Amino acid sequence: MRSARKLLPSFSRWKRTALREDFRSRALSATVILAVVGAIALAVARATSPGTFASLLRAQSLPGIGTAMALGFIVLGALWLRHYAFARLAVAAEAIAVLAGWYASQAPYIVPGELTYGAAAAPPETLRAFLWLVAGGALLLVPSLALLFRVFKSEPIRRA
Repeated sequence: MRSARKLLPSFSRWKRTALREDFRSRALSATVILAVVGAIALAVARATSPGTFASLLRAQSLPGIGTAMALGFIVLGALWLRHYAFARLAVAAEAIAVLAGWYASQAPYIVPGELTYGAAAAPPETLRAFLWLVAGGALLLVPSLALLFRVFKSEPIRRA
């Protein structure tokens, strides 16, 4: 008969694997749902806001939007094949591509036809102060995050 000390690590490994599979299935479902909702949003934009739809099809928008769509399929494939680290990188790249495509479709406007990026920009003094505050905040936040990750990523202390 196995002792509790020998049984517990194997149970813990099973639980982590089951949890990983649960998150994998949720990520696959979320990716498919996001693709369907995106397709519906395009159809609705075409029917209700032809100007917005046309801006998504401009030559400057297509690289970002096409890249985001391709990365969506790459994320699905990476999740399906259980390449989790690659899937995380692909999701980050996909988010950047979505933002780049949206920016390119709306440029130079933040609010189409009303407010441009230049008109909405803060004065240079405000931007300088903001950047100094961000740098100061990073000096506090980065060491705190490093300590947090070190504590939670380290192996637990084993007692005899």
